[in-house]
Amino acid sequence: MNIKNMLPYLESEELLILARNVLKSRDLVYQGISLKEVLHYIDEDDLNEALKSLGEEELERVFADESIIKPLIRKLDEDDLADLARKITPAHPYLLTLMAPYLDEDDLREIAVELMKLGVPVDLPALIPFLDEDGTAECIRCAAEMGEDIRGLLNDYHVIRNMDEDDLAEIVKKVIPADPSLLVKLAPFLDEDDVGEIAVQLVRNRRSVNLTELLPFMDEDSIDICFRYALIRNENWQEYLPFVSKDALHKLMKDYMAGNITADFDLIYPFMDEDDIRALFRYEMNKQKR
Repeated sequence: MNIKNMLPYLESEELLILARNVLKSRDLVYQGISLKEVLHYIDEDDLNEALKSLGEEELERVFADESIIKPLIRKLDEDDLADLARKITPAHPYLLTLMAPYLDEDDLREIAVELMKLGVPVDLPALIPFLDEDGTAECIRCAAEMGEDIRGLLNDYHVIRNMDEDDLAEIVKKVIPADPSLLVKLAPFLDEDDVGEIAVQLVRNRRSVNLTELLPFMDEDSIDICFRYALIRNENWQEYLPFVSKDALHKLMKDYMAGNITADFDLIYPFMDEDDIRALFRYEMNKQKR
């Protein structure tokens, strides 16, 4: 008699017993019946029950067989898979990548964070497509807190587009001091106020950054502040002129007239308000008379 031919006719109780025997066997074959064949007939509840009966070493042996992993994962429901993932992934973290498409987003986030806090390596780029905005931000924050270099993640378009503006800005502010060039790459994904705030801090601290590329993404107040620094330091301030506010140029003119600053207004005229140009003209004429 061939037991394999009986599989389609077995009841749940018999399939559960068979599954336990197969799972406990060293080669995942019991009386000529493989785990793959059992998976075809057993339901998810009984499969989970059979897996729960295994010790840690037995579970690891099951998941060492890569040909079994995907069919087994697909057979379990989200909650049972999450429980299994918490048991098995600390020793086999690569399994979380395989489980990710079948896990609930919250469970995936919690498990990934738990692993990172244990110092277990996690392939975040592979997990992020299956996380929501909050989960992505929490995982990246956790990676940063654990001392991981997250600059590679922030260079990944698929990671960036999966994050909320505010969360991205919070993380960027922590990373930018170590790598100011990232701001140029990330500016299109950030709010202009955040870009401006970070740019001002970099300029104040004399950190090297290509502001010419950032100006279209900065808020007006921050542009005005950076322009003032550039003018005082004589550092490519002409590049700011198309973006500087009329109010900032008006203040510059007042400071120039008060003798508080020097500036080459021949380059600035085209960007000034007409009333300010006339006022400056009168000032220069009166100065000549003196």
